[in-house]
Amino acid sequence: MIDGAADALFALLRPTVYEGPFAAPLVRVPFLPLLYLYAAVDDGDGLALVRATDPERFGNDHRAIVATAIAAIASRDAELASIEGAPRGVVQVVCSDGLAATRLAIPGWLRDTSGGSGRPSVCAVPTRSSCLVATGGSDGEVEALIAMAYELWID
Repeated sequence: MIDGAADALFALLRPTVYEGPFAAPLVRVPFLPLLYLYAAVDDGDGLALVRATDPERFGNDHRAIVATAIAAIASRDAELASIEGAPRGVVQVVCSDGLAATRLAIPGWLRDTSGGSGRPSVCAVPTRSSCLVATGGSDGEVEALIAMAYELWID
């Protein structure tokens, strides 16, 4: 990877079927069933997906490229915020970069959202720019999370 290239990388969480007018294979790695992590670069006009045909800039190791992109996301600010009308423990990721869902790829991120109840956190990604988390702090959280995610998804 050439000097300075890593500073421009970002990771994007997208469905396995990501449509677009792509002439070349994209730099991506499987993340979860039906989800991939793509590498993108800020080109000044927005984020552009990194093509596998650009090894001079980023190298050939897709996993290393995406790992660098995840580290870039981990260094950006994001917080968990309450959602009006939601049960205690159901929160949303708030960030200014539109990459809320990508926080799931940060090692330990979801585990660290747990409310200390001993129950694991559960996450829903209803849209590419939204991420909802049930932190395990109260009964009925997962059901509320699913209902809220569905509402965001159909809007």
